[in-house]
Amino acid sequence: MTVKKLLAALFVLFLAFVLVSTFFSYRLLKKSLPKEKGTLQVEGLQQPVHVYRDANGIPHIVAANDHDLYEAAGFVTAQDRLWQLELIRLAVRGELATMIGDTARHVDRMMRTLEFYTLGQTLFDRASEKSKETISAYVAGINAFIRQAKGRYPVEFVLLNHEPGLWTPADVTGYGRLMAWGLSLSWYVEWTAEMIREKLGSARAAELFGDYPPNWPTILSKDDLKMAHSLAPFDKANRDLRAFLGWRGSGFGSNNWVVSGQKSVTGKPLLANDPHLALANPSVWYALQLTAPGVDVTGFSLVGAPGIILGHNRHVAWGFTNVMADDADFFVEKINPADSSQYRVGQHWEKMTIVQDSVVSRSGKIFLFTRRKTRHGPVVSDINKLMRQTGRVVSLRWTGQDISDETDAIYEMNRAATAKEFVKALKKYRSPAQNIVFADDRGNIGYWCTGAIPIRSDFSGAYPVDGSNPSHKWQGTIPFDRLPHVLNPPEGFVATANNRVTPRGYPYRISNMWEPPSRVQRIRERLTAKEKLSELDFENIQLDVLSPFAREITGHVVKILEKQTKRSPDLEIAYRYLKGWDFEMRGESTAAAIFQVFLTHFLRNTFHDELGDTLYKAFLEFGAFPLRDVQRFLAGGTQRWFDDVTTKTVRETQSSQILKSLSEAVRELKQKFGDKPVKWRWDKLHTMTFRHLLGSQAMLSRIFNVGPLPLGGGLTTVNNARYQLNKPYDCWVGPSMRMIVDFSDLSQMKMILPPGEVEHPLSPHFRDQAEMWVNGLYIDCRSDVRQVKEEGKTLLLQPAAQVREARPQASEK
Repeated sequence: MTVKKLLAALFVLFLAFVLVSTFFSYRLLKKSLPKEKGTLQVEGLQQPVHVYRDANGIPHIVAANDHDLYEAAGFVTAQDRLWQLELIRLAVRGELATMIGDTARHVDRMMRTLEFYTLGQTLFDRASEKSKETISAYVAGINAFIRQAKGRYPVEFVLLNHEPGLWTPADVTGYGRLMAWGLSLSWYVEWTAEMIREKLGSARAAELFGDYPPNWPTILSKDDLKMAHSLAPFDKANRDLRAFLGWRGSGFGSNNWVVSGQKSVTGKPLLANDPHLALANPSVWYALQLTAPGVDVTGFSLVGAPGIILGHNRHVAWGFTNVMADDADFFVEKINPADSSQYRVGQHWEKMTIVQDSVVSRSGKIFLFTRRKTRHGPVVSDINKLMRQTGRVVSLRWTGQDISDETDAIYEMNRAATAKEFVKALKKYRSPAQNIVFADDRGNIGYWCTGAIPIRSDFSGAYPVDGSNPSHKWQGTIPFDRLPHVLNPPEGFVATANNRVTPRGYPYRISNMWEPPSRVQRIRERLTAKEKLSELDFENIQLDVLSPFAREITGHVVKILEKQTKRSPDLEIAYRYLKGWDFEMRGESTAAAIFQVFLTHFLRNTFHDELGDTLYKAFLEFGAFPLRDVQRFLAGGTQRWFDDVTTKTVRETQSSQILKSLSEAVRELKQKFGDKPVKWRWDKLHTMTFRHLLGSQAMLSRIFNVGPLPLGGGLTTVNNARYQLNKPYDCWVGPSMRMIVDFSDLSQMKMILPPGEVEHPLSPHFRDQAEMWVNGLYIDCRSDVRQVKEEGKTLLLQPAAQVREARPQASEK
């Protein structure tokens, strides 16, 4: 055989191998696709349940009773998101390493130290009977699908040679607390502030973590507060956990606002919400309609939790944003030199709770470790690198450790018929603290800052405190009726964007970790620009990319450039583009690219010299403070941060650092894209990829990841497209969904859920909403079940016993 014929034969064999492999890979993928029509039997159902899937793959579930409703919800969620559910279950239990391997064992150690699964068991045991029934039914649905799908699990399980485990109620309640932990910010801020205070002193630390200026907008005004009161009757492990779950860092925020009929073109309320969470594949949200006697609710559930978290029923609509509450404190414990298991409380020593625990890896290795607990909570210095390096023993007190029943709250919120009933349900909602706007079909609108927010004695909560001091303790939490709230404000609207909740004068401390005011400023500008607003206006506000932050900063920059009698060519380019800029972070904008790259360099030139590598990186981890500081300092605040302490003979100023940062920005853009500024598009730098855990592997990224997609917006725009300041400019947080509810027609809701409803790569709903989301499009999510039934696919879930009884009759015929 000639070499030519041999190569030809080898090529044919190779081609045959590829075709056969592709065929079997396709069959492997296809057989695990969720069934959307026909009939399935489900163990545990009491009566038949209809699941109508609309054109976007969203299930609309109609059941005859609560038990079947929530079991069916668990079943269809598992159909579409089984891989995600397994990640959640393993994370809550501290067992990720059993699937992922040794790289996850430090995450498991953190999860076991924080005791999410144990806490989940306690929460379930103490829950109301209705909550227990709801959670148990949901878990039964998940487990029914897992048993039924054996042998045809999604491809992730095949690739990792892993089988999903069965859920327990503690997985559901434990996951609720894990989500609350993901929204808690003290882990990022409080210890970093302490390290900066120790390095630079209290005065300089206070400059970086300073108060929210009184001229920046708050959610409630002083008049609103008066009105409301009259109406009142961890380091790497933490970051890696977020990576495994698709959260990837801190800085989660959101927008929501509601207008009354007096500001609506229809004379009916309008409500909008877009929570800013990590943009991963699959999404943290799962769109759903739940219908049974006494409830008809449409919106977004959390994968792994029953009920609709955000959405509307036939009478009430609501949306959430993070309060940014200071809901946790670190206590530095004094350890007995003679017995390291004891810590001081007042004048005596108390024994720590010490547990010998282990993490099991995928390889079967068992890693032993000790976890400790004081009266305040778990000792977290063992798992936090920044704390561990100091040699101190630090424990954590967090509101999420307290007992509450959010399932009961959501159950009642889903069924509320009036704003008054909705507020009554909010009393049971404790963790995490949320800014909740709401409206009802009677025309009422309102806002309530709800959740457990500590009242502290003898300390502010801004820094860690001495754990041995008995006066350093919480005096309960702010009473529900004293939490900031307002009903039917005279302005005709309420807007929140993680900004400060109350003006000065409110008697309780909520936080100091507010976002810069840029988003809420722009929302208020848009809401007050027109006398009457429409649903289309709400869409345009959600998609708005004008940054008041950039407008203010650019004003300072342009003034300094205009004072330069002779500008370098690079500075001339910057001046030409910034002077005529409209401050919109459009994807095609050169000015937006110059501004964002300038900001990165300006932050480093301002703060890095004093803080050093480690603290500078920690300071940027939660971006609100660096951005707030730049805004305050340029507006006339503290100037000494602009001096570079590493240069002994020169004193840098605000102006010199701005000019230096601009020159560096232009040089960086030239190096990346060439000398022509027209090619310096913002969306060439700023892209979005919906990442899957397995998408980090190059061969699998094309299957599981969605993107990269070019993106406009930025850190301080309403259409939020956030990147980590430590790792510019890859977008990782943004609107995890968008929804708009128009009370003139509650039979449908405008929404978008990127990248799609279903996690399966072969599903038409795997990525069908990703580019729509980028391009600012919406879908109509209908809640008229009759219309969905006519237009969509129907899956009938039958009680398993009923199906078995029917078979002999069918065979006899």
